[in-house]
Amino acid sequence: MNPIFILKQGGKMSEYLEQQAPINIVRNPWRRFFARTFDLALYGIFLTSIEMLVLRINTTGKPLISIAEGFISCLIMLVLEPLMLSTVGTTPGKWIFGLVLRNSYGEKVSFSKGFDRTLAVFGRGLGYGIPIYNLVREYKSYQSCDQGEELSWDEGFSYHIKDTSGFRILGFLVSWALIYAVIFFIVIQASLPINRGNITAEEYIENCNDFMSYNEIDFGKKLMSDGTWSKTSSYSSDSYMIYFGTSTLPNHQVITNNGEIQKVVLEIEDESDTFIYNFSNHLVIAYTAFVGADKSLNHKSLYSDEVVHYLNNGFENFEFEIAGFKVSNEVEVSGYQTASSILVPKENEKQYFHLTFTMERIQ
Repeated sequence: MNPIFILKQGGKMSEYLEQQAPINIVRNPWRRFFARTFDLALYGIFLTSIEMLVLRINTTGKPLISIAEGFISCLIMLVLEPLMLSTVGTTPGKWIFGLVLRNSYGEKVSFSKGFDRTLAVFGRGLGYGIPIYNLVREYKSYQSCDQGEELSWDEGFSYHIKDTSGFRILGFLVSWALIYAVIFFIVIQASLPINRGNITAEEYIENCNDFMSYNEIDFGKKLMSDGTWSKTSSYSSDSYMIYFGTSTLPNHQVITNNGEIQKVVLEIEDESDTFIYNFSNHLVIAYTAFVGADKSLNHKSLYSDEVVHYLNNGFENFEFEIAGFKVSNEVEVSGYQTASSILVPKENEKQYFHLTFTMERIQ
């Protein structure tokens, strides 16, 4: 296209301004790809924080949910990317790699134009987030970009790269490290009780039920406000709960003073001739709900190696202090033999099992 010359009159002076055809071919496929993946990672962090901290949904280690999260992240992109392009004129990924997107007049793109472009990227560039098909579309886009062809969603825009300095790669790596740090922080925060500080009995019960729900620990019943377990099953009518050992669940005795919890006691007594499994899960739930509510404790101090060792051995006597709390476990057993983490009844002997797990605020 030949340049278009425009004559402008201005008092005693005349000048010629040359309007160049828009530049929209950036032959840097990997930089464009990493800029896009970085932005998607940020949208993913936003989604993860909502899931874990607000909705209390633990999606860790679930491939199908990860695919769904990728799709939802793209939907978030459809809103946030045009918004950023029309206001600040860039996205974090584009800013890191020096990619500049403007309209044909060199101005920031409007929200509607940015949305149309992002929608085209989502469809023709990312294959609508559909597994396998998205890889095909990304590879096709890579080939076109690498060969210097104009990508369809860049038509009508001015798109260029400021420079290819190695410092931008360094900035990208540092930014990814920060992303992992934020993800780690979200996961750690989500593992702590939802109610913290000097909690009430109701908040303690809520902490217990939330911990079981978030970590998918289901005993078939729900802990009630009085510390006992619901009589009806938490499973649907077409589900079955099969117990190979004792089905007795320890009640939670919550002792308060002026509305604040001072002591929590879990006690269970069993004389049946059945297998008894380690009650570690119950100890961890109660410990996290009460002691973990103390704001002076972070994840590392709450679950130190010593504490984890104690809580994982629910058949042993132990006692320790942490952050102004005294935690003890007293176990009386007869007529059983230990097999791994299970108590197996001995033949021709009377069985007796009694466990008392106590957490008390001492400061």
